[in-house]
Order: sequence, then structure tokens, then C-alpha cells
Amino acid sequence: MGLRSKVFLYVGGILIVLFFVVYNVLSHLLINDFLALEKKETEQNLLRVNDALQAKIDELGVKISDWGQWDDTFVFVQDRNQEWIDSNTQNEGLEILSINILMVVDNEKQVVFKKYIDASGEDRDFPKGLEEYLVSHPELLTHADSASEQHGVITVPEGQLVLAARAITSSDGGETPAGTIIFAYFIGESLIEHLSNVTHLQVFYTPYEEIREKKDEAQALSVMTDNSTAFVPTLEENASSAVGYTLVSTLDNSPAGILRVEFPREIFMRGQNSLKLFSYVMLFLSVLFIFVVISLLEILVIRRIIRLSTEVDKVSLDRKENGRVSLSGNDEFSRLAKKINEMLQMLHEVNEKIIEEKEKSEAILRFLKSIGEGVFATNIEGKIIFMNEAAERMVGKLFVDVEKKDADKVFSFVQSVKGEQIPLSLVASTLKKAHHISFPLQSFLVQKKKQIPVSGTCSIIRDPNKEVIGTITVLQDITKKHELDQIKDSFLSVAAHQLRTPLGSMRWSMELLLNGDFGKLPKEAKEAVQQVYDNSERMIALANDLLNVSRIDQNHGIEKKESVDLVVVLQSAIQVMTPEAQKNSIQINLVVKNKPISGIMAPPKHLHEAFGNLLSNGIKYNKKGGRIDITVSQDEKAVSVTIADTGIGIPKEDQSKIFSKFFRASNAVLKQTDGSGLGLSVVKSYLEEANARISFQSQENKGSTFSILFPFHPTDS
Repeated sequence: MGLRSKVFLYVGGILIVLFFVVYNVLSHLLINDFLALEKKETEQNLLRVNDALQAKIDELGVKISDWGQWDDTFVFVQDRNQEWIDSNTQNEGLEILSINILMVVDNEKQVVFKKYIDASGEDRDFPKGLEEYLVSHPELLTHADSASEQHGVITVPEGQLVLAARAITSSDGGETPAGTIIFAYFIGESLIEHLSNVTHLQVFYTPYEEIREKKDEAQALSVMTDNSTAFVPTLEENASSAVGYTLVSTLDNSPAGILRVEFPREIFMRGQNSLKLFSYVMLFLSVLFIFVVISLLEILVIRRIIRLSTEVDKVSLDRKENGRVSLSGNDEFSRLAKKINEMLQMLHEVNEKIIEEKEKSEAILRFLKSIGEGVFATNIEGKIIFMNEAAERMVGKLFVDVEKKDADKVFSFVQSVKGEQIPLSLVASTLKKAHHISFPLQSFLVQKKKQIPVSGTCSIIRDPNKEVIGTITVLQDITKKHELDQIKDSFLSVAAHQLRTPLGSMRWSMELLLNGDFGKLPKEAKEAVQQVYDNSERMIALANDLLNVSRIDQNHGIEKKESVDLVVVLQSAIQVMTPEAQKNSIQINLVVKNKPISGIMAPPKHLHEAFGNLLSNGIKYNKKGGRIDITVSQDEKAVSVTIADTGIGIPKEDQSKIFSKFFRASNAVLKQTDGSGLGLSVVKSYLEEANARISFQSQENKGSTFSILFPFHPTDS
């Protein structure tokens, strides 16, 4: 399909779709607006009908006021004279008053006179239901003053009545009411016709007892509540009349019936006609627009695009490095031709760089293949994509045999802990954490039936967009170093054991001398013995540190983990260190923000020693009258312990080495305090036994803060 055909189809299709979208959106919006206007008009018409009905009811109240405050009626209640009856209760007179029922009741609630005529003006039996209603509603016959009057709608078995009841008084209103006069008429065709004539609407009335028989009225009644006496239903689009319902309530606020109001849907019909006219105009304009756009595109765009395409095809067919396109003019297409030429130049340069980078990559591969360390790389799925000769020798397999295989299965690494072989999935862990991972201590590469001690790293490989694309692992065979470490650890262990025995004997002998078991020593001799005793204490402490380090390195010092209460352990360590702190006028403060639950798994003895070493350092390297603040807090995942002192701090250049064996900060050495440089190394090892992480912040001459984070494992208790 050619460009012209595609442009015609795409532009035409887009405009057609746009037409239907705009039409549907506008149709929806406009129809909704017209429906809203129609609903508002319906609500206003319902209000007009309600007002007309209320005016009719109020009219009855006005009529009865004249009869109630009339001397003739006042006298009639008292003497029941026939003259009043003959003069005022004729059928023609009641028809003029537009009432069906006239009733006079005295203060004893005895009927003095009653009369009922039907719609044709004929006398009928008085409705028993009305008499029963008045008996059950004595408030209509009871009056607090001469102006007492009530009017409204009531429901009796014979139907719904518009009723007015007023006190009978003299014309001046000064007399006590002599009784009650009642006007009433049934809600029927005449009233509904009156409402239709007044409002110029079609009005229909359905009594309450007939509502269930009519689906629409029943639905309207179910929607209307005490706070909503009007209901406007949603109509079908083809409905010719708008409809609304309003509730007619009785004097005691119970439903009497429903008025249905109907009128032509002029607003909605006008809206539909306007929408049709709009659609025809819009369709015509769309067709015209398509024609104009296609013509302009042909003249201004398509022809030049075809010319440019021809030029590009020509360059492509020539396959020359210096091939270029030419297009006259000063518009976007000529500038595009210029950019294409620039791009061709860039492609040429990029191609040269690719060749150069390929040569560099090949050189790197040759280097990796030749180095002594084992190197293998994986993709994002952990599959092997490269392996050098050293790695092939270490694993005992060729690259061609393990390519695209799972690296953690080909290179089976384990860590030896207390004689147990713990598998290590280094590649999977590195990909999951997306950062560099070093081989843990006592790591071995399993090769058939033997284990090769190894060290090294597994690192993430990222593309230029910093996205992870794989891993690269560098490993070293440290068999010789492992053997030397074993010899060193064995020597340290033997040396520490050998030193403790004579040092213990020396300390015991010095204690006997200092206690005077061999007689009182001269002052100078006692001072010399005391100095020897203090030095032996330092030597024993050093021997203990060496022994602890040796045990840790050989995995012999690991204790069984128990559920411990950190607060209890801290309190015990504080108690042990308090005498030393008091000697240096140092205050130790413990704050427990929220009591940790027993659930920290750790070796209790080692945890106590770790806290003791940290407190000892806080005392030893603190200033006179200083402070150590310990804070314990807990959340749902971990328990945090911070130990902050006001001591000499750690120089910035020494901070990366403080957990190293036999390392002491430069300012600590200058302070001339005792120390082997093993304390913090032991602390870190003991805390790692509890799966805890230790970190610190320090500023020289201001103090140090050590933060320890324990994973939280609530117990069943």
C-alpha cells in the first residue's frame, strides 16, 4: 500500500473515529444536561401541584373560619334550632361551598348535626368511618382557644378526605367555644380536575390502598421518605411524557396517596433535535476537512517524502561509506535530509568505535583467560556465559560443558560452621540483593570428594543504563593461606593456654605477698609487687583475648543460643562495670523506651561479654566526669541498642579499621591506656553469633555511638 493510500485511510479513519467520539461525548453531555433541565422542570411542576393542593386545603380552612365564628352557629349548638338547619344545610348551599360533609359537634363530643351529599348532590348515609376517626382523634374536637382550627387530609375506610375542623364561637370571639364545626369533601375527580386546570398539567391521584396495584406508584413510594416527598424517575429516551410523583400526607403525617404529574418532554425533544442538527453539520465539516487535509498533505508533504525516500534508497543501493542524500529547499524535509547525512556520518564513526571496542573486549577476554584467579560470569538468570581456564581447573569442568548451566550448581560453595557444611548460593544471593557479596570465612569449593578453601567476591554487572544484566565472580585458591591460618590459630591457642598457667601462678603468689601471708612488705617492695601484679593481670587479659580470638577463628567458641532479655543482660553488664565507672566519675544511664519482649536469640555469656567490652571502652576512653547513655527500643521487626559515650572519639582515618584484630586507634595509644586491640573484634564476632549488626558513628574529642540491631523473633510465651 502506497503512502498516499495510507494517509487517506489513516486521516479518514482518525477523523471518522474522532467524529463518533465527539458525537458520543457531546451526546452524553448534552442529553444529560437536557435530562437535568427536564428533571428540574418536573420538580418545579410537582411543587406547583403541591402548592395548588395546599391552596385548596387552605381554602377550606378559610371557609370554615367564617362558619365557626358566627353567632347563628354558636346559638345553634346550644339550642339546636331548626331554622339554622333549614337555612344553612341545603344541598345547593353545600355544593356552592364545594363540600360533601357538614358536621356540628358540641363540647361533650355529641353530634348535634351531620350531613353527607355525594358528588351528584344527593343525600347519602353519613360515613361511619369519619365518626370513628373523630372518636380516635379527639384532638380535632378539643380547642384551647376561640381561634383553634385544623385542616388537612385524613384517611377513613370510605376514602381520603380534605377536612377542616374549627372551634364554634361568637362573632366577637369572647365566648368560650361551644363546640366544633367540620367541613370535609372526598378527594375525587373534581379535585384532581381542579389541580390539572390550575397547573395546566395532567394530574392523577392514587389512594394509598391502591398503590401496590400500580408498579410505578409502588416504586415511587419505596423511594420517597419522610424527608423526600417527591420522586422523579429516570425515563426511557423514547418516552413522550415527563413524569413525577409527589406524596400526599395526612394530618398525622402518614401516606394518604400519591399524585402523578405528566407533561410533554419539550426540553428533551428539543435537545435531541439540536443534537441531530449538530451531527449533520459536523459530518459535513469532517468530510470537507478530510478533503482539504489530504490535498495539503499531497502538495506539502507526501511528494517531498517520496523524493526523500528515493534519495535514501539510492544511497542504500550504492553502499558507499561517503554516500549522502540531497534535497533542495529550506523546510523540515531539507533539514531532515541534512540530519540523515549527519546520521550516516555518525553511523560510520560508531561502526569504527564498535570495531575498536570489540578489539578491546577481545583483549580483556584474553587477559581474564590468562590470569591465575578463577573468573566466571553469568547472565541475569544466573546461567554461566564465561569461564576462564583457572576456573575450569578449579571446578574440574570445561566451559563448553557448563555453558548456560546454573552457576550455583556448577560451582558448589559451602561454609564450614561448627563442623556443618552450609551451602552458599552466591550468584543467586548477589542477583537478589543487587550488590557486591564477599565470600564468608571458612568458604570451600566442593570438587568431587575434596574441598578447596577459597576467597573472593561476586559482583553485579550493569549495563550503561545501570540495569543489572548479570554477575562476575572472582575466586582464589587459598589452600596455602588456609594452612598457615590453621598453624597460626593453633599457635595462638597453645600460646594462650601455656601463658595462662604461669601467669595465674604469678598472680596468686603476688596476691599472697600483697595480703601479707609472708609477712609485711616494705612500702617500696609492696609497690613493686603491686606493679608486677597489675602487669600479670594485663597479661592474663591479653591471654584471654588471644584465646577468645583463637576459638572464634576455629569456630570452637560458639555457644548455644537462647532466648534472652536484652535489658536483663545490659543491667548485669552495667552492674559489673559500675565500680570501674565510679572510680573514673563516669555516669552510666540506661533508658528502655519500650520493654523488649523475650525473643532475642543469642548466646547469653558472649552477649554479656560483648556489652561489657563496649562499656569498658566507654569508660576507659572517656573523660573525667563523662557519661555513657544506653538506649533500648523495639519495633515489630527488631530491637535496637545504642551505647553513646562522651569520650575521645575515633579519628576519621582509623574508623574503617576498628573491628580489625590487634588494631588500636592512634588517640587511644596516645592516651596510654591498656588494650590489646582485640576487644572490638571479639565484640563483632559475638554479636554476629546473634545475627546482630553493629555500626558506629564517632567524632574525635566528642564521643562515639555504637548501634546494635537485633532481629526480633517473638517466642510462644
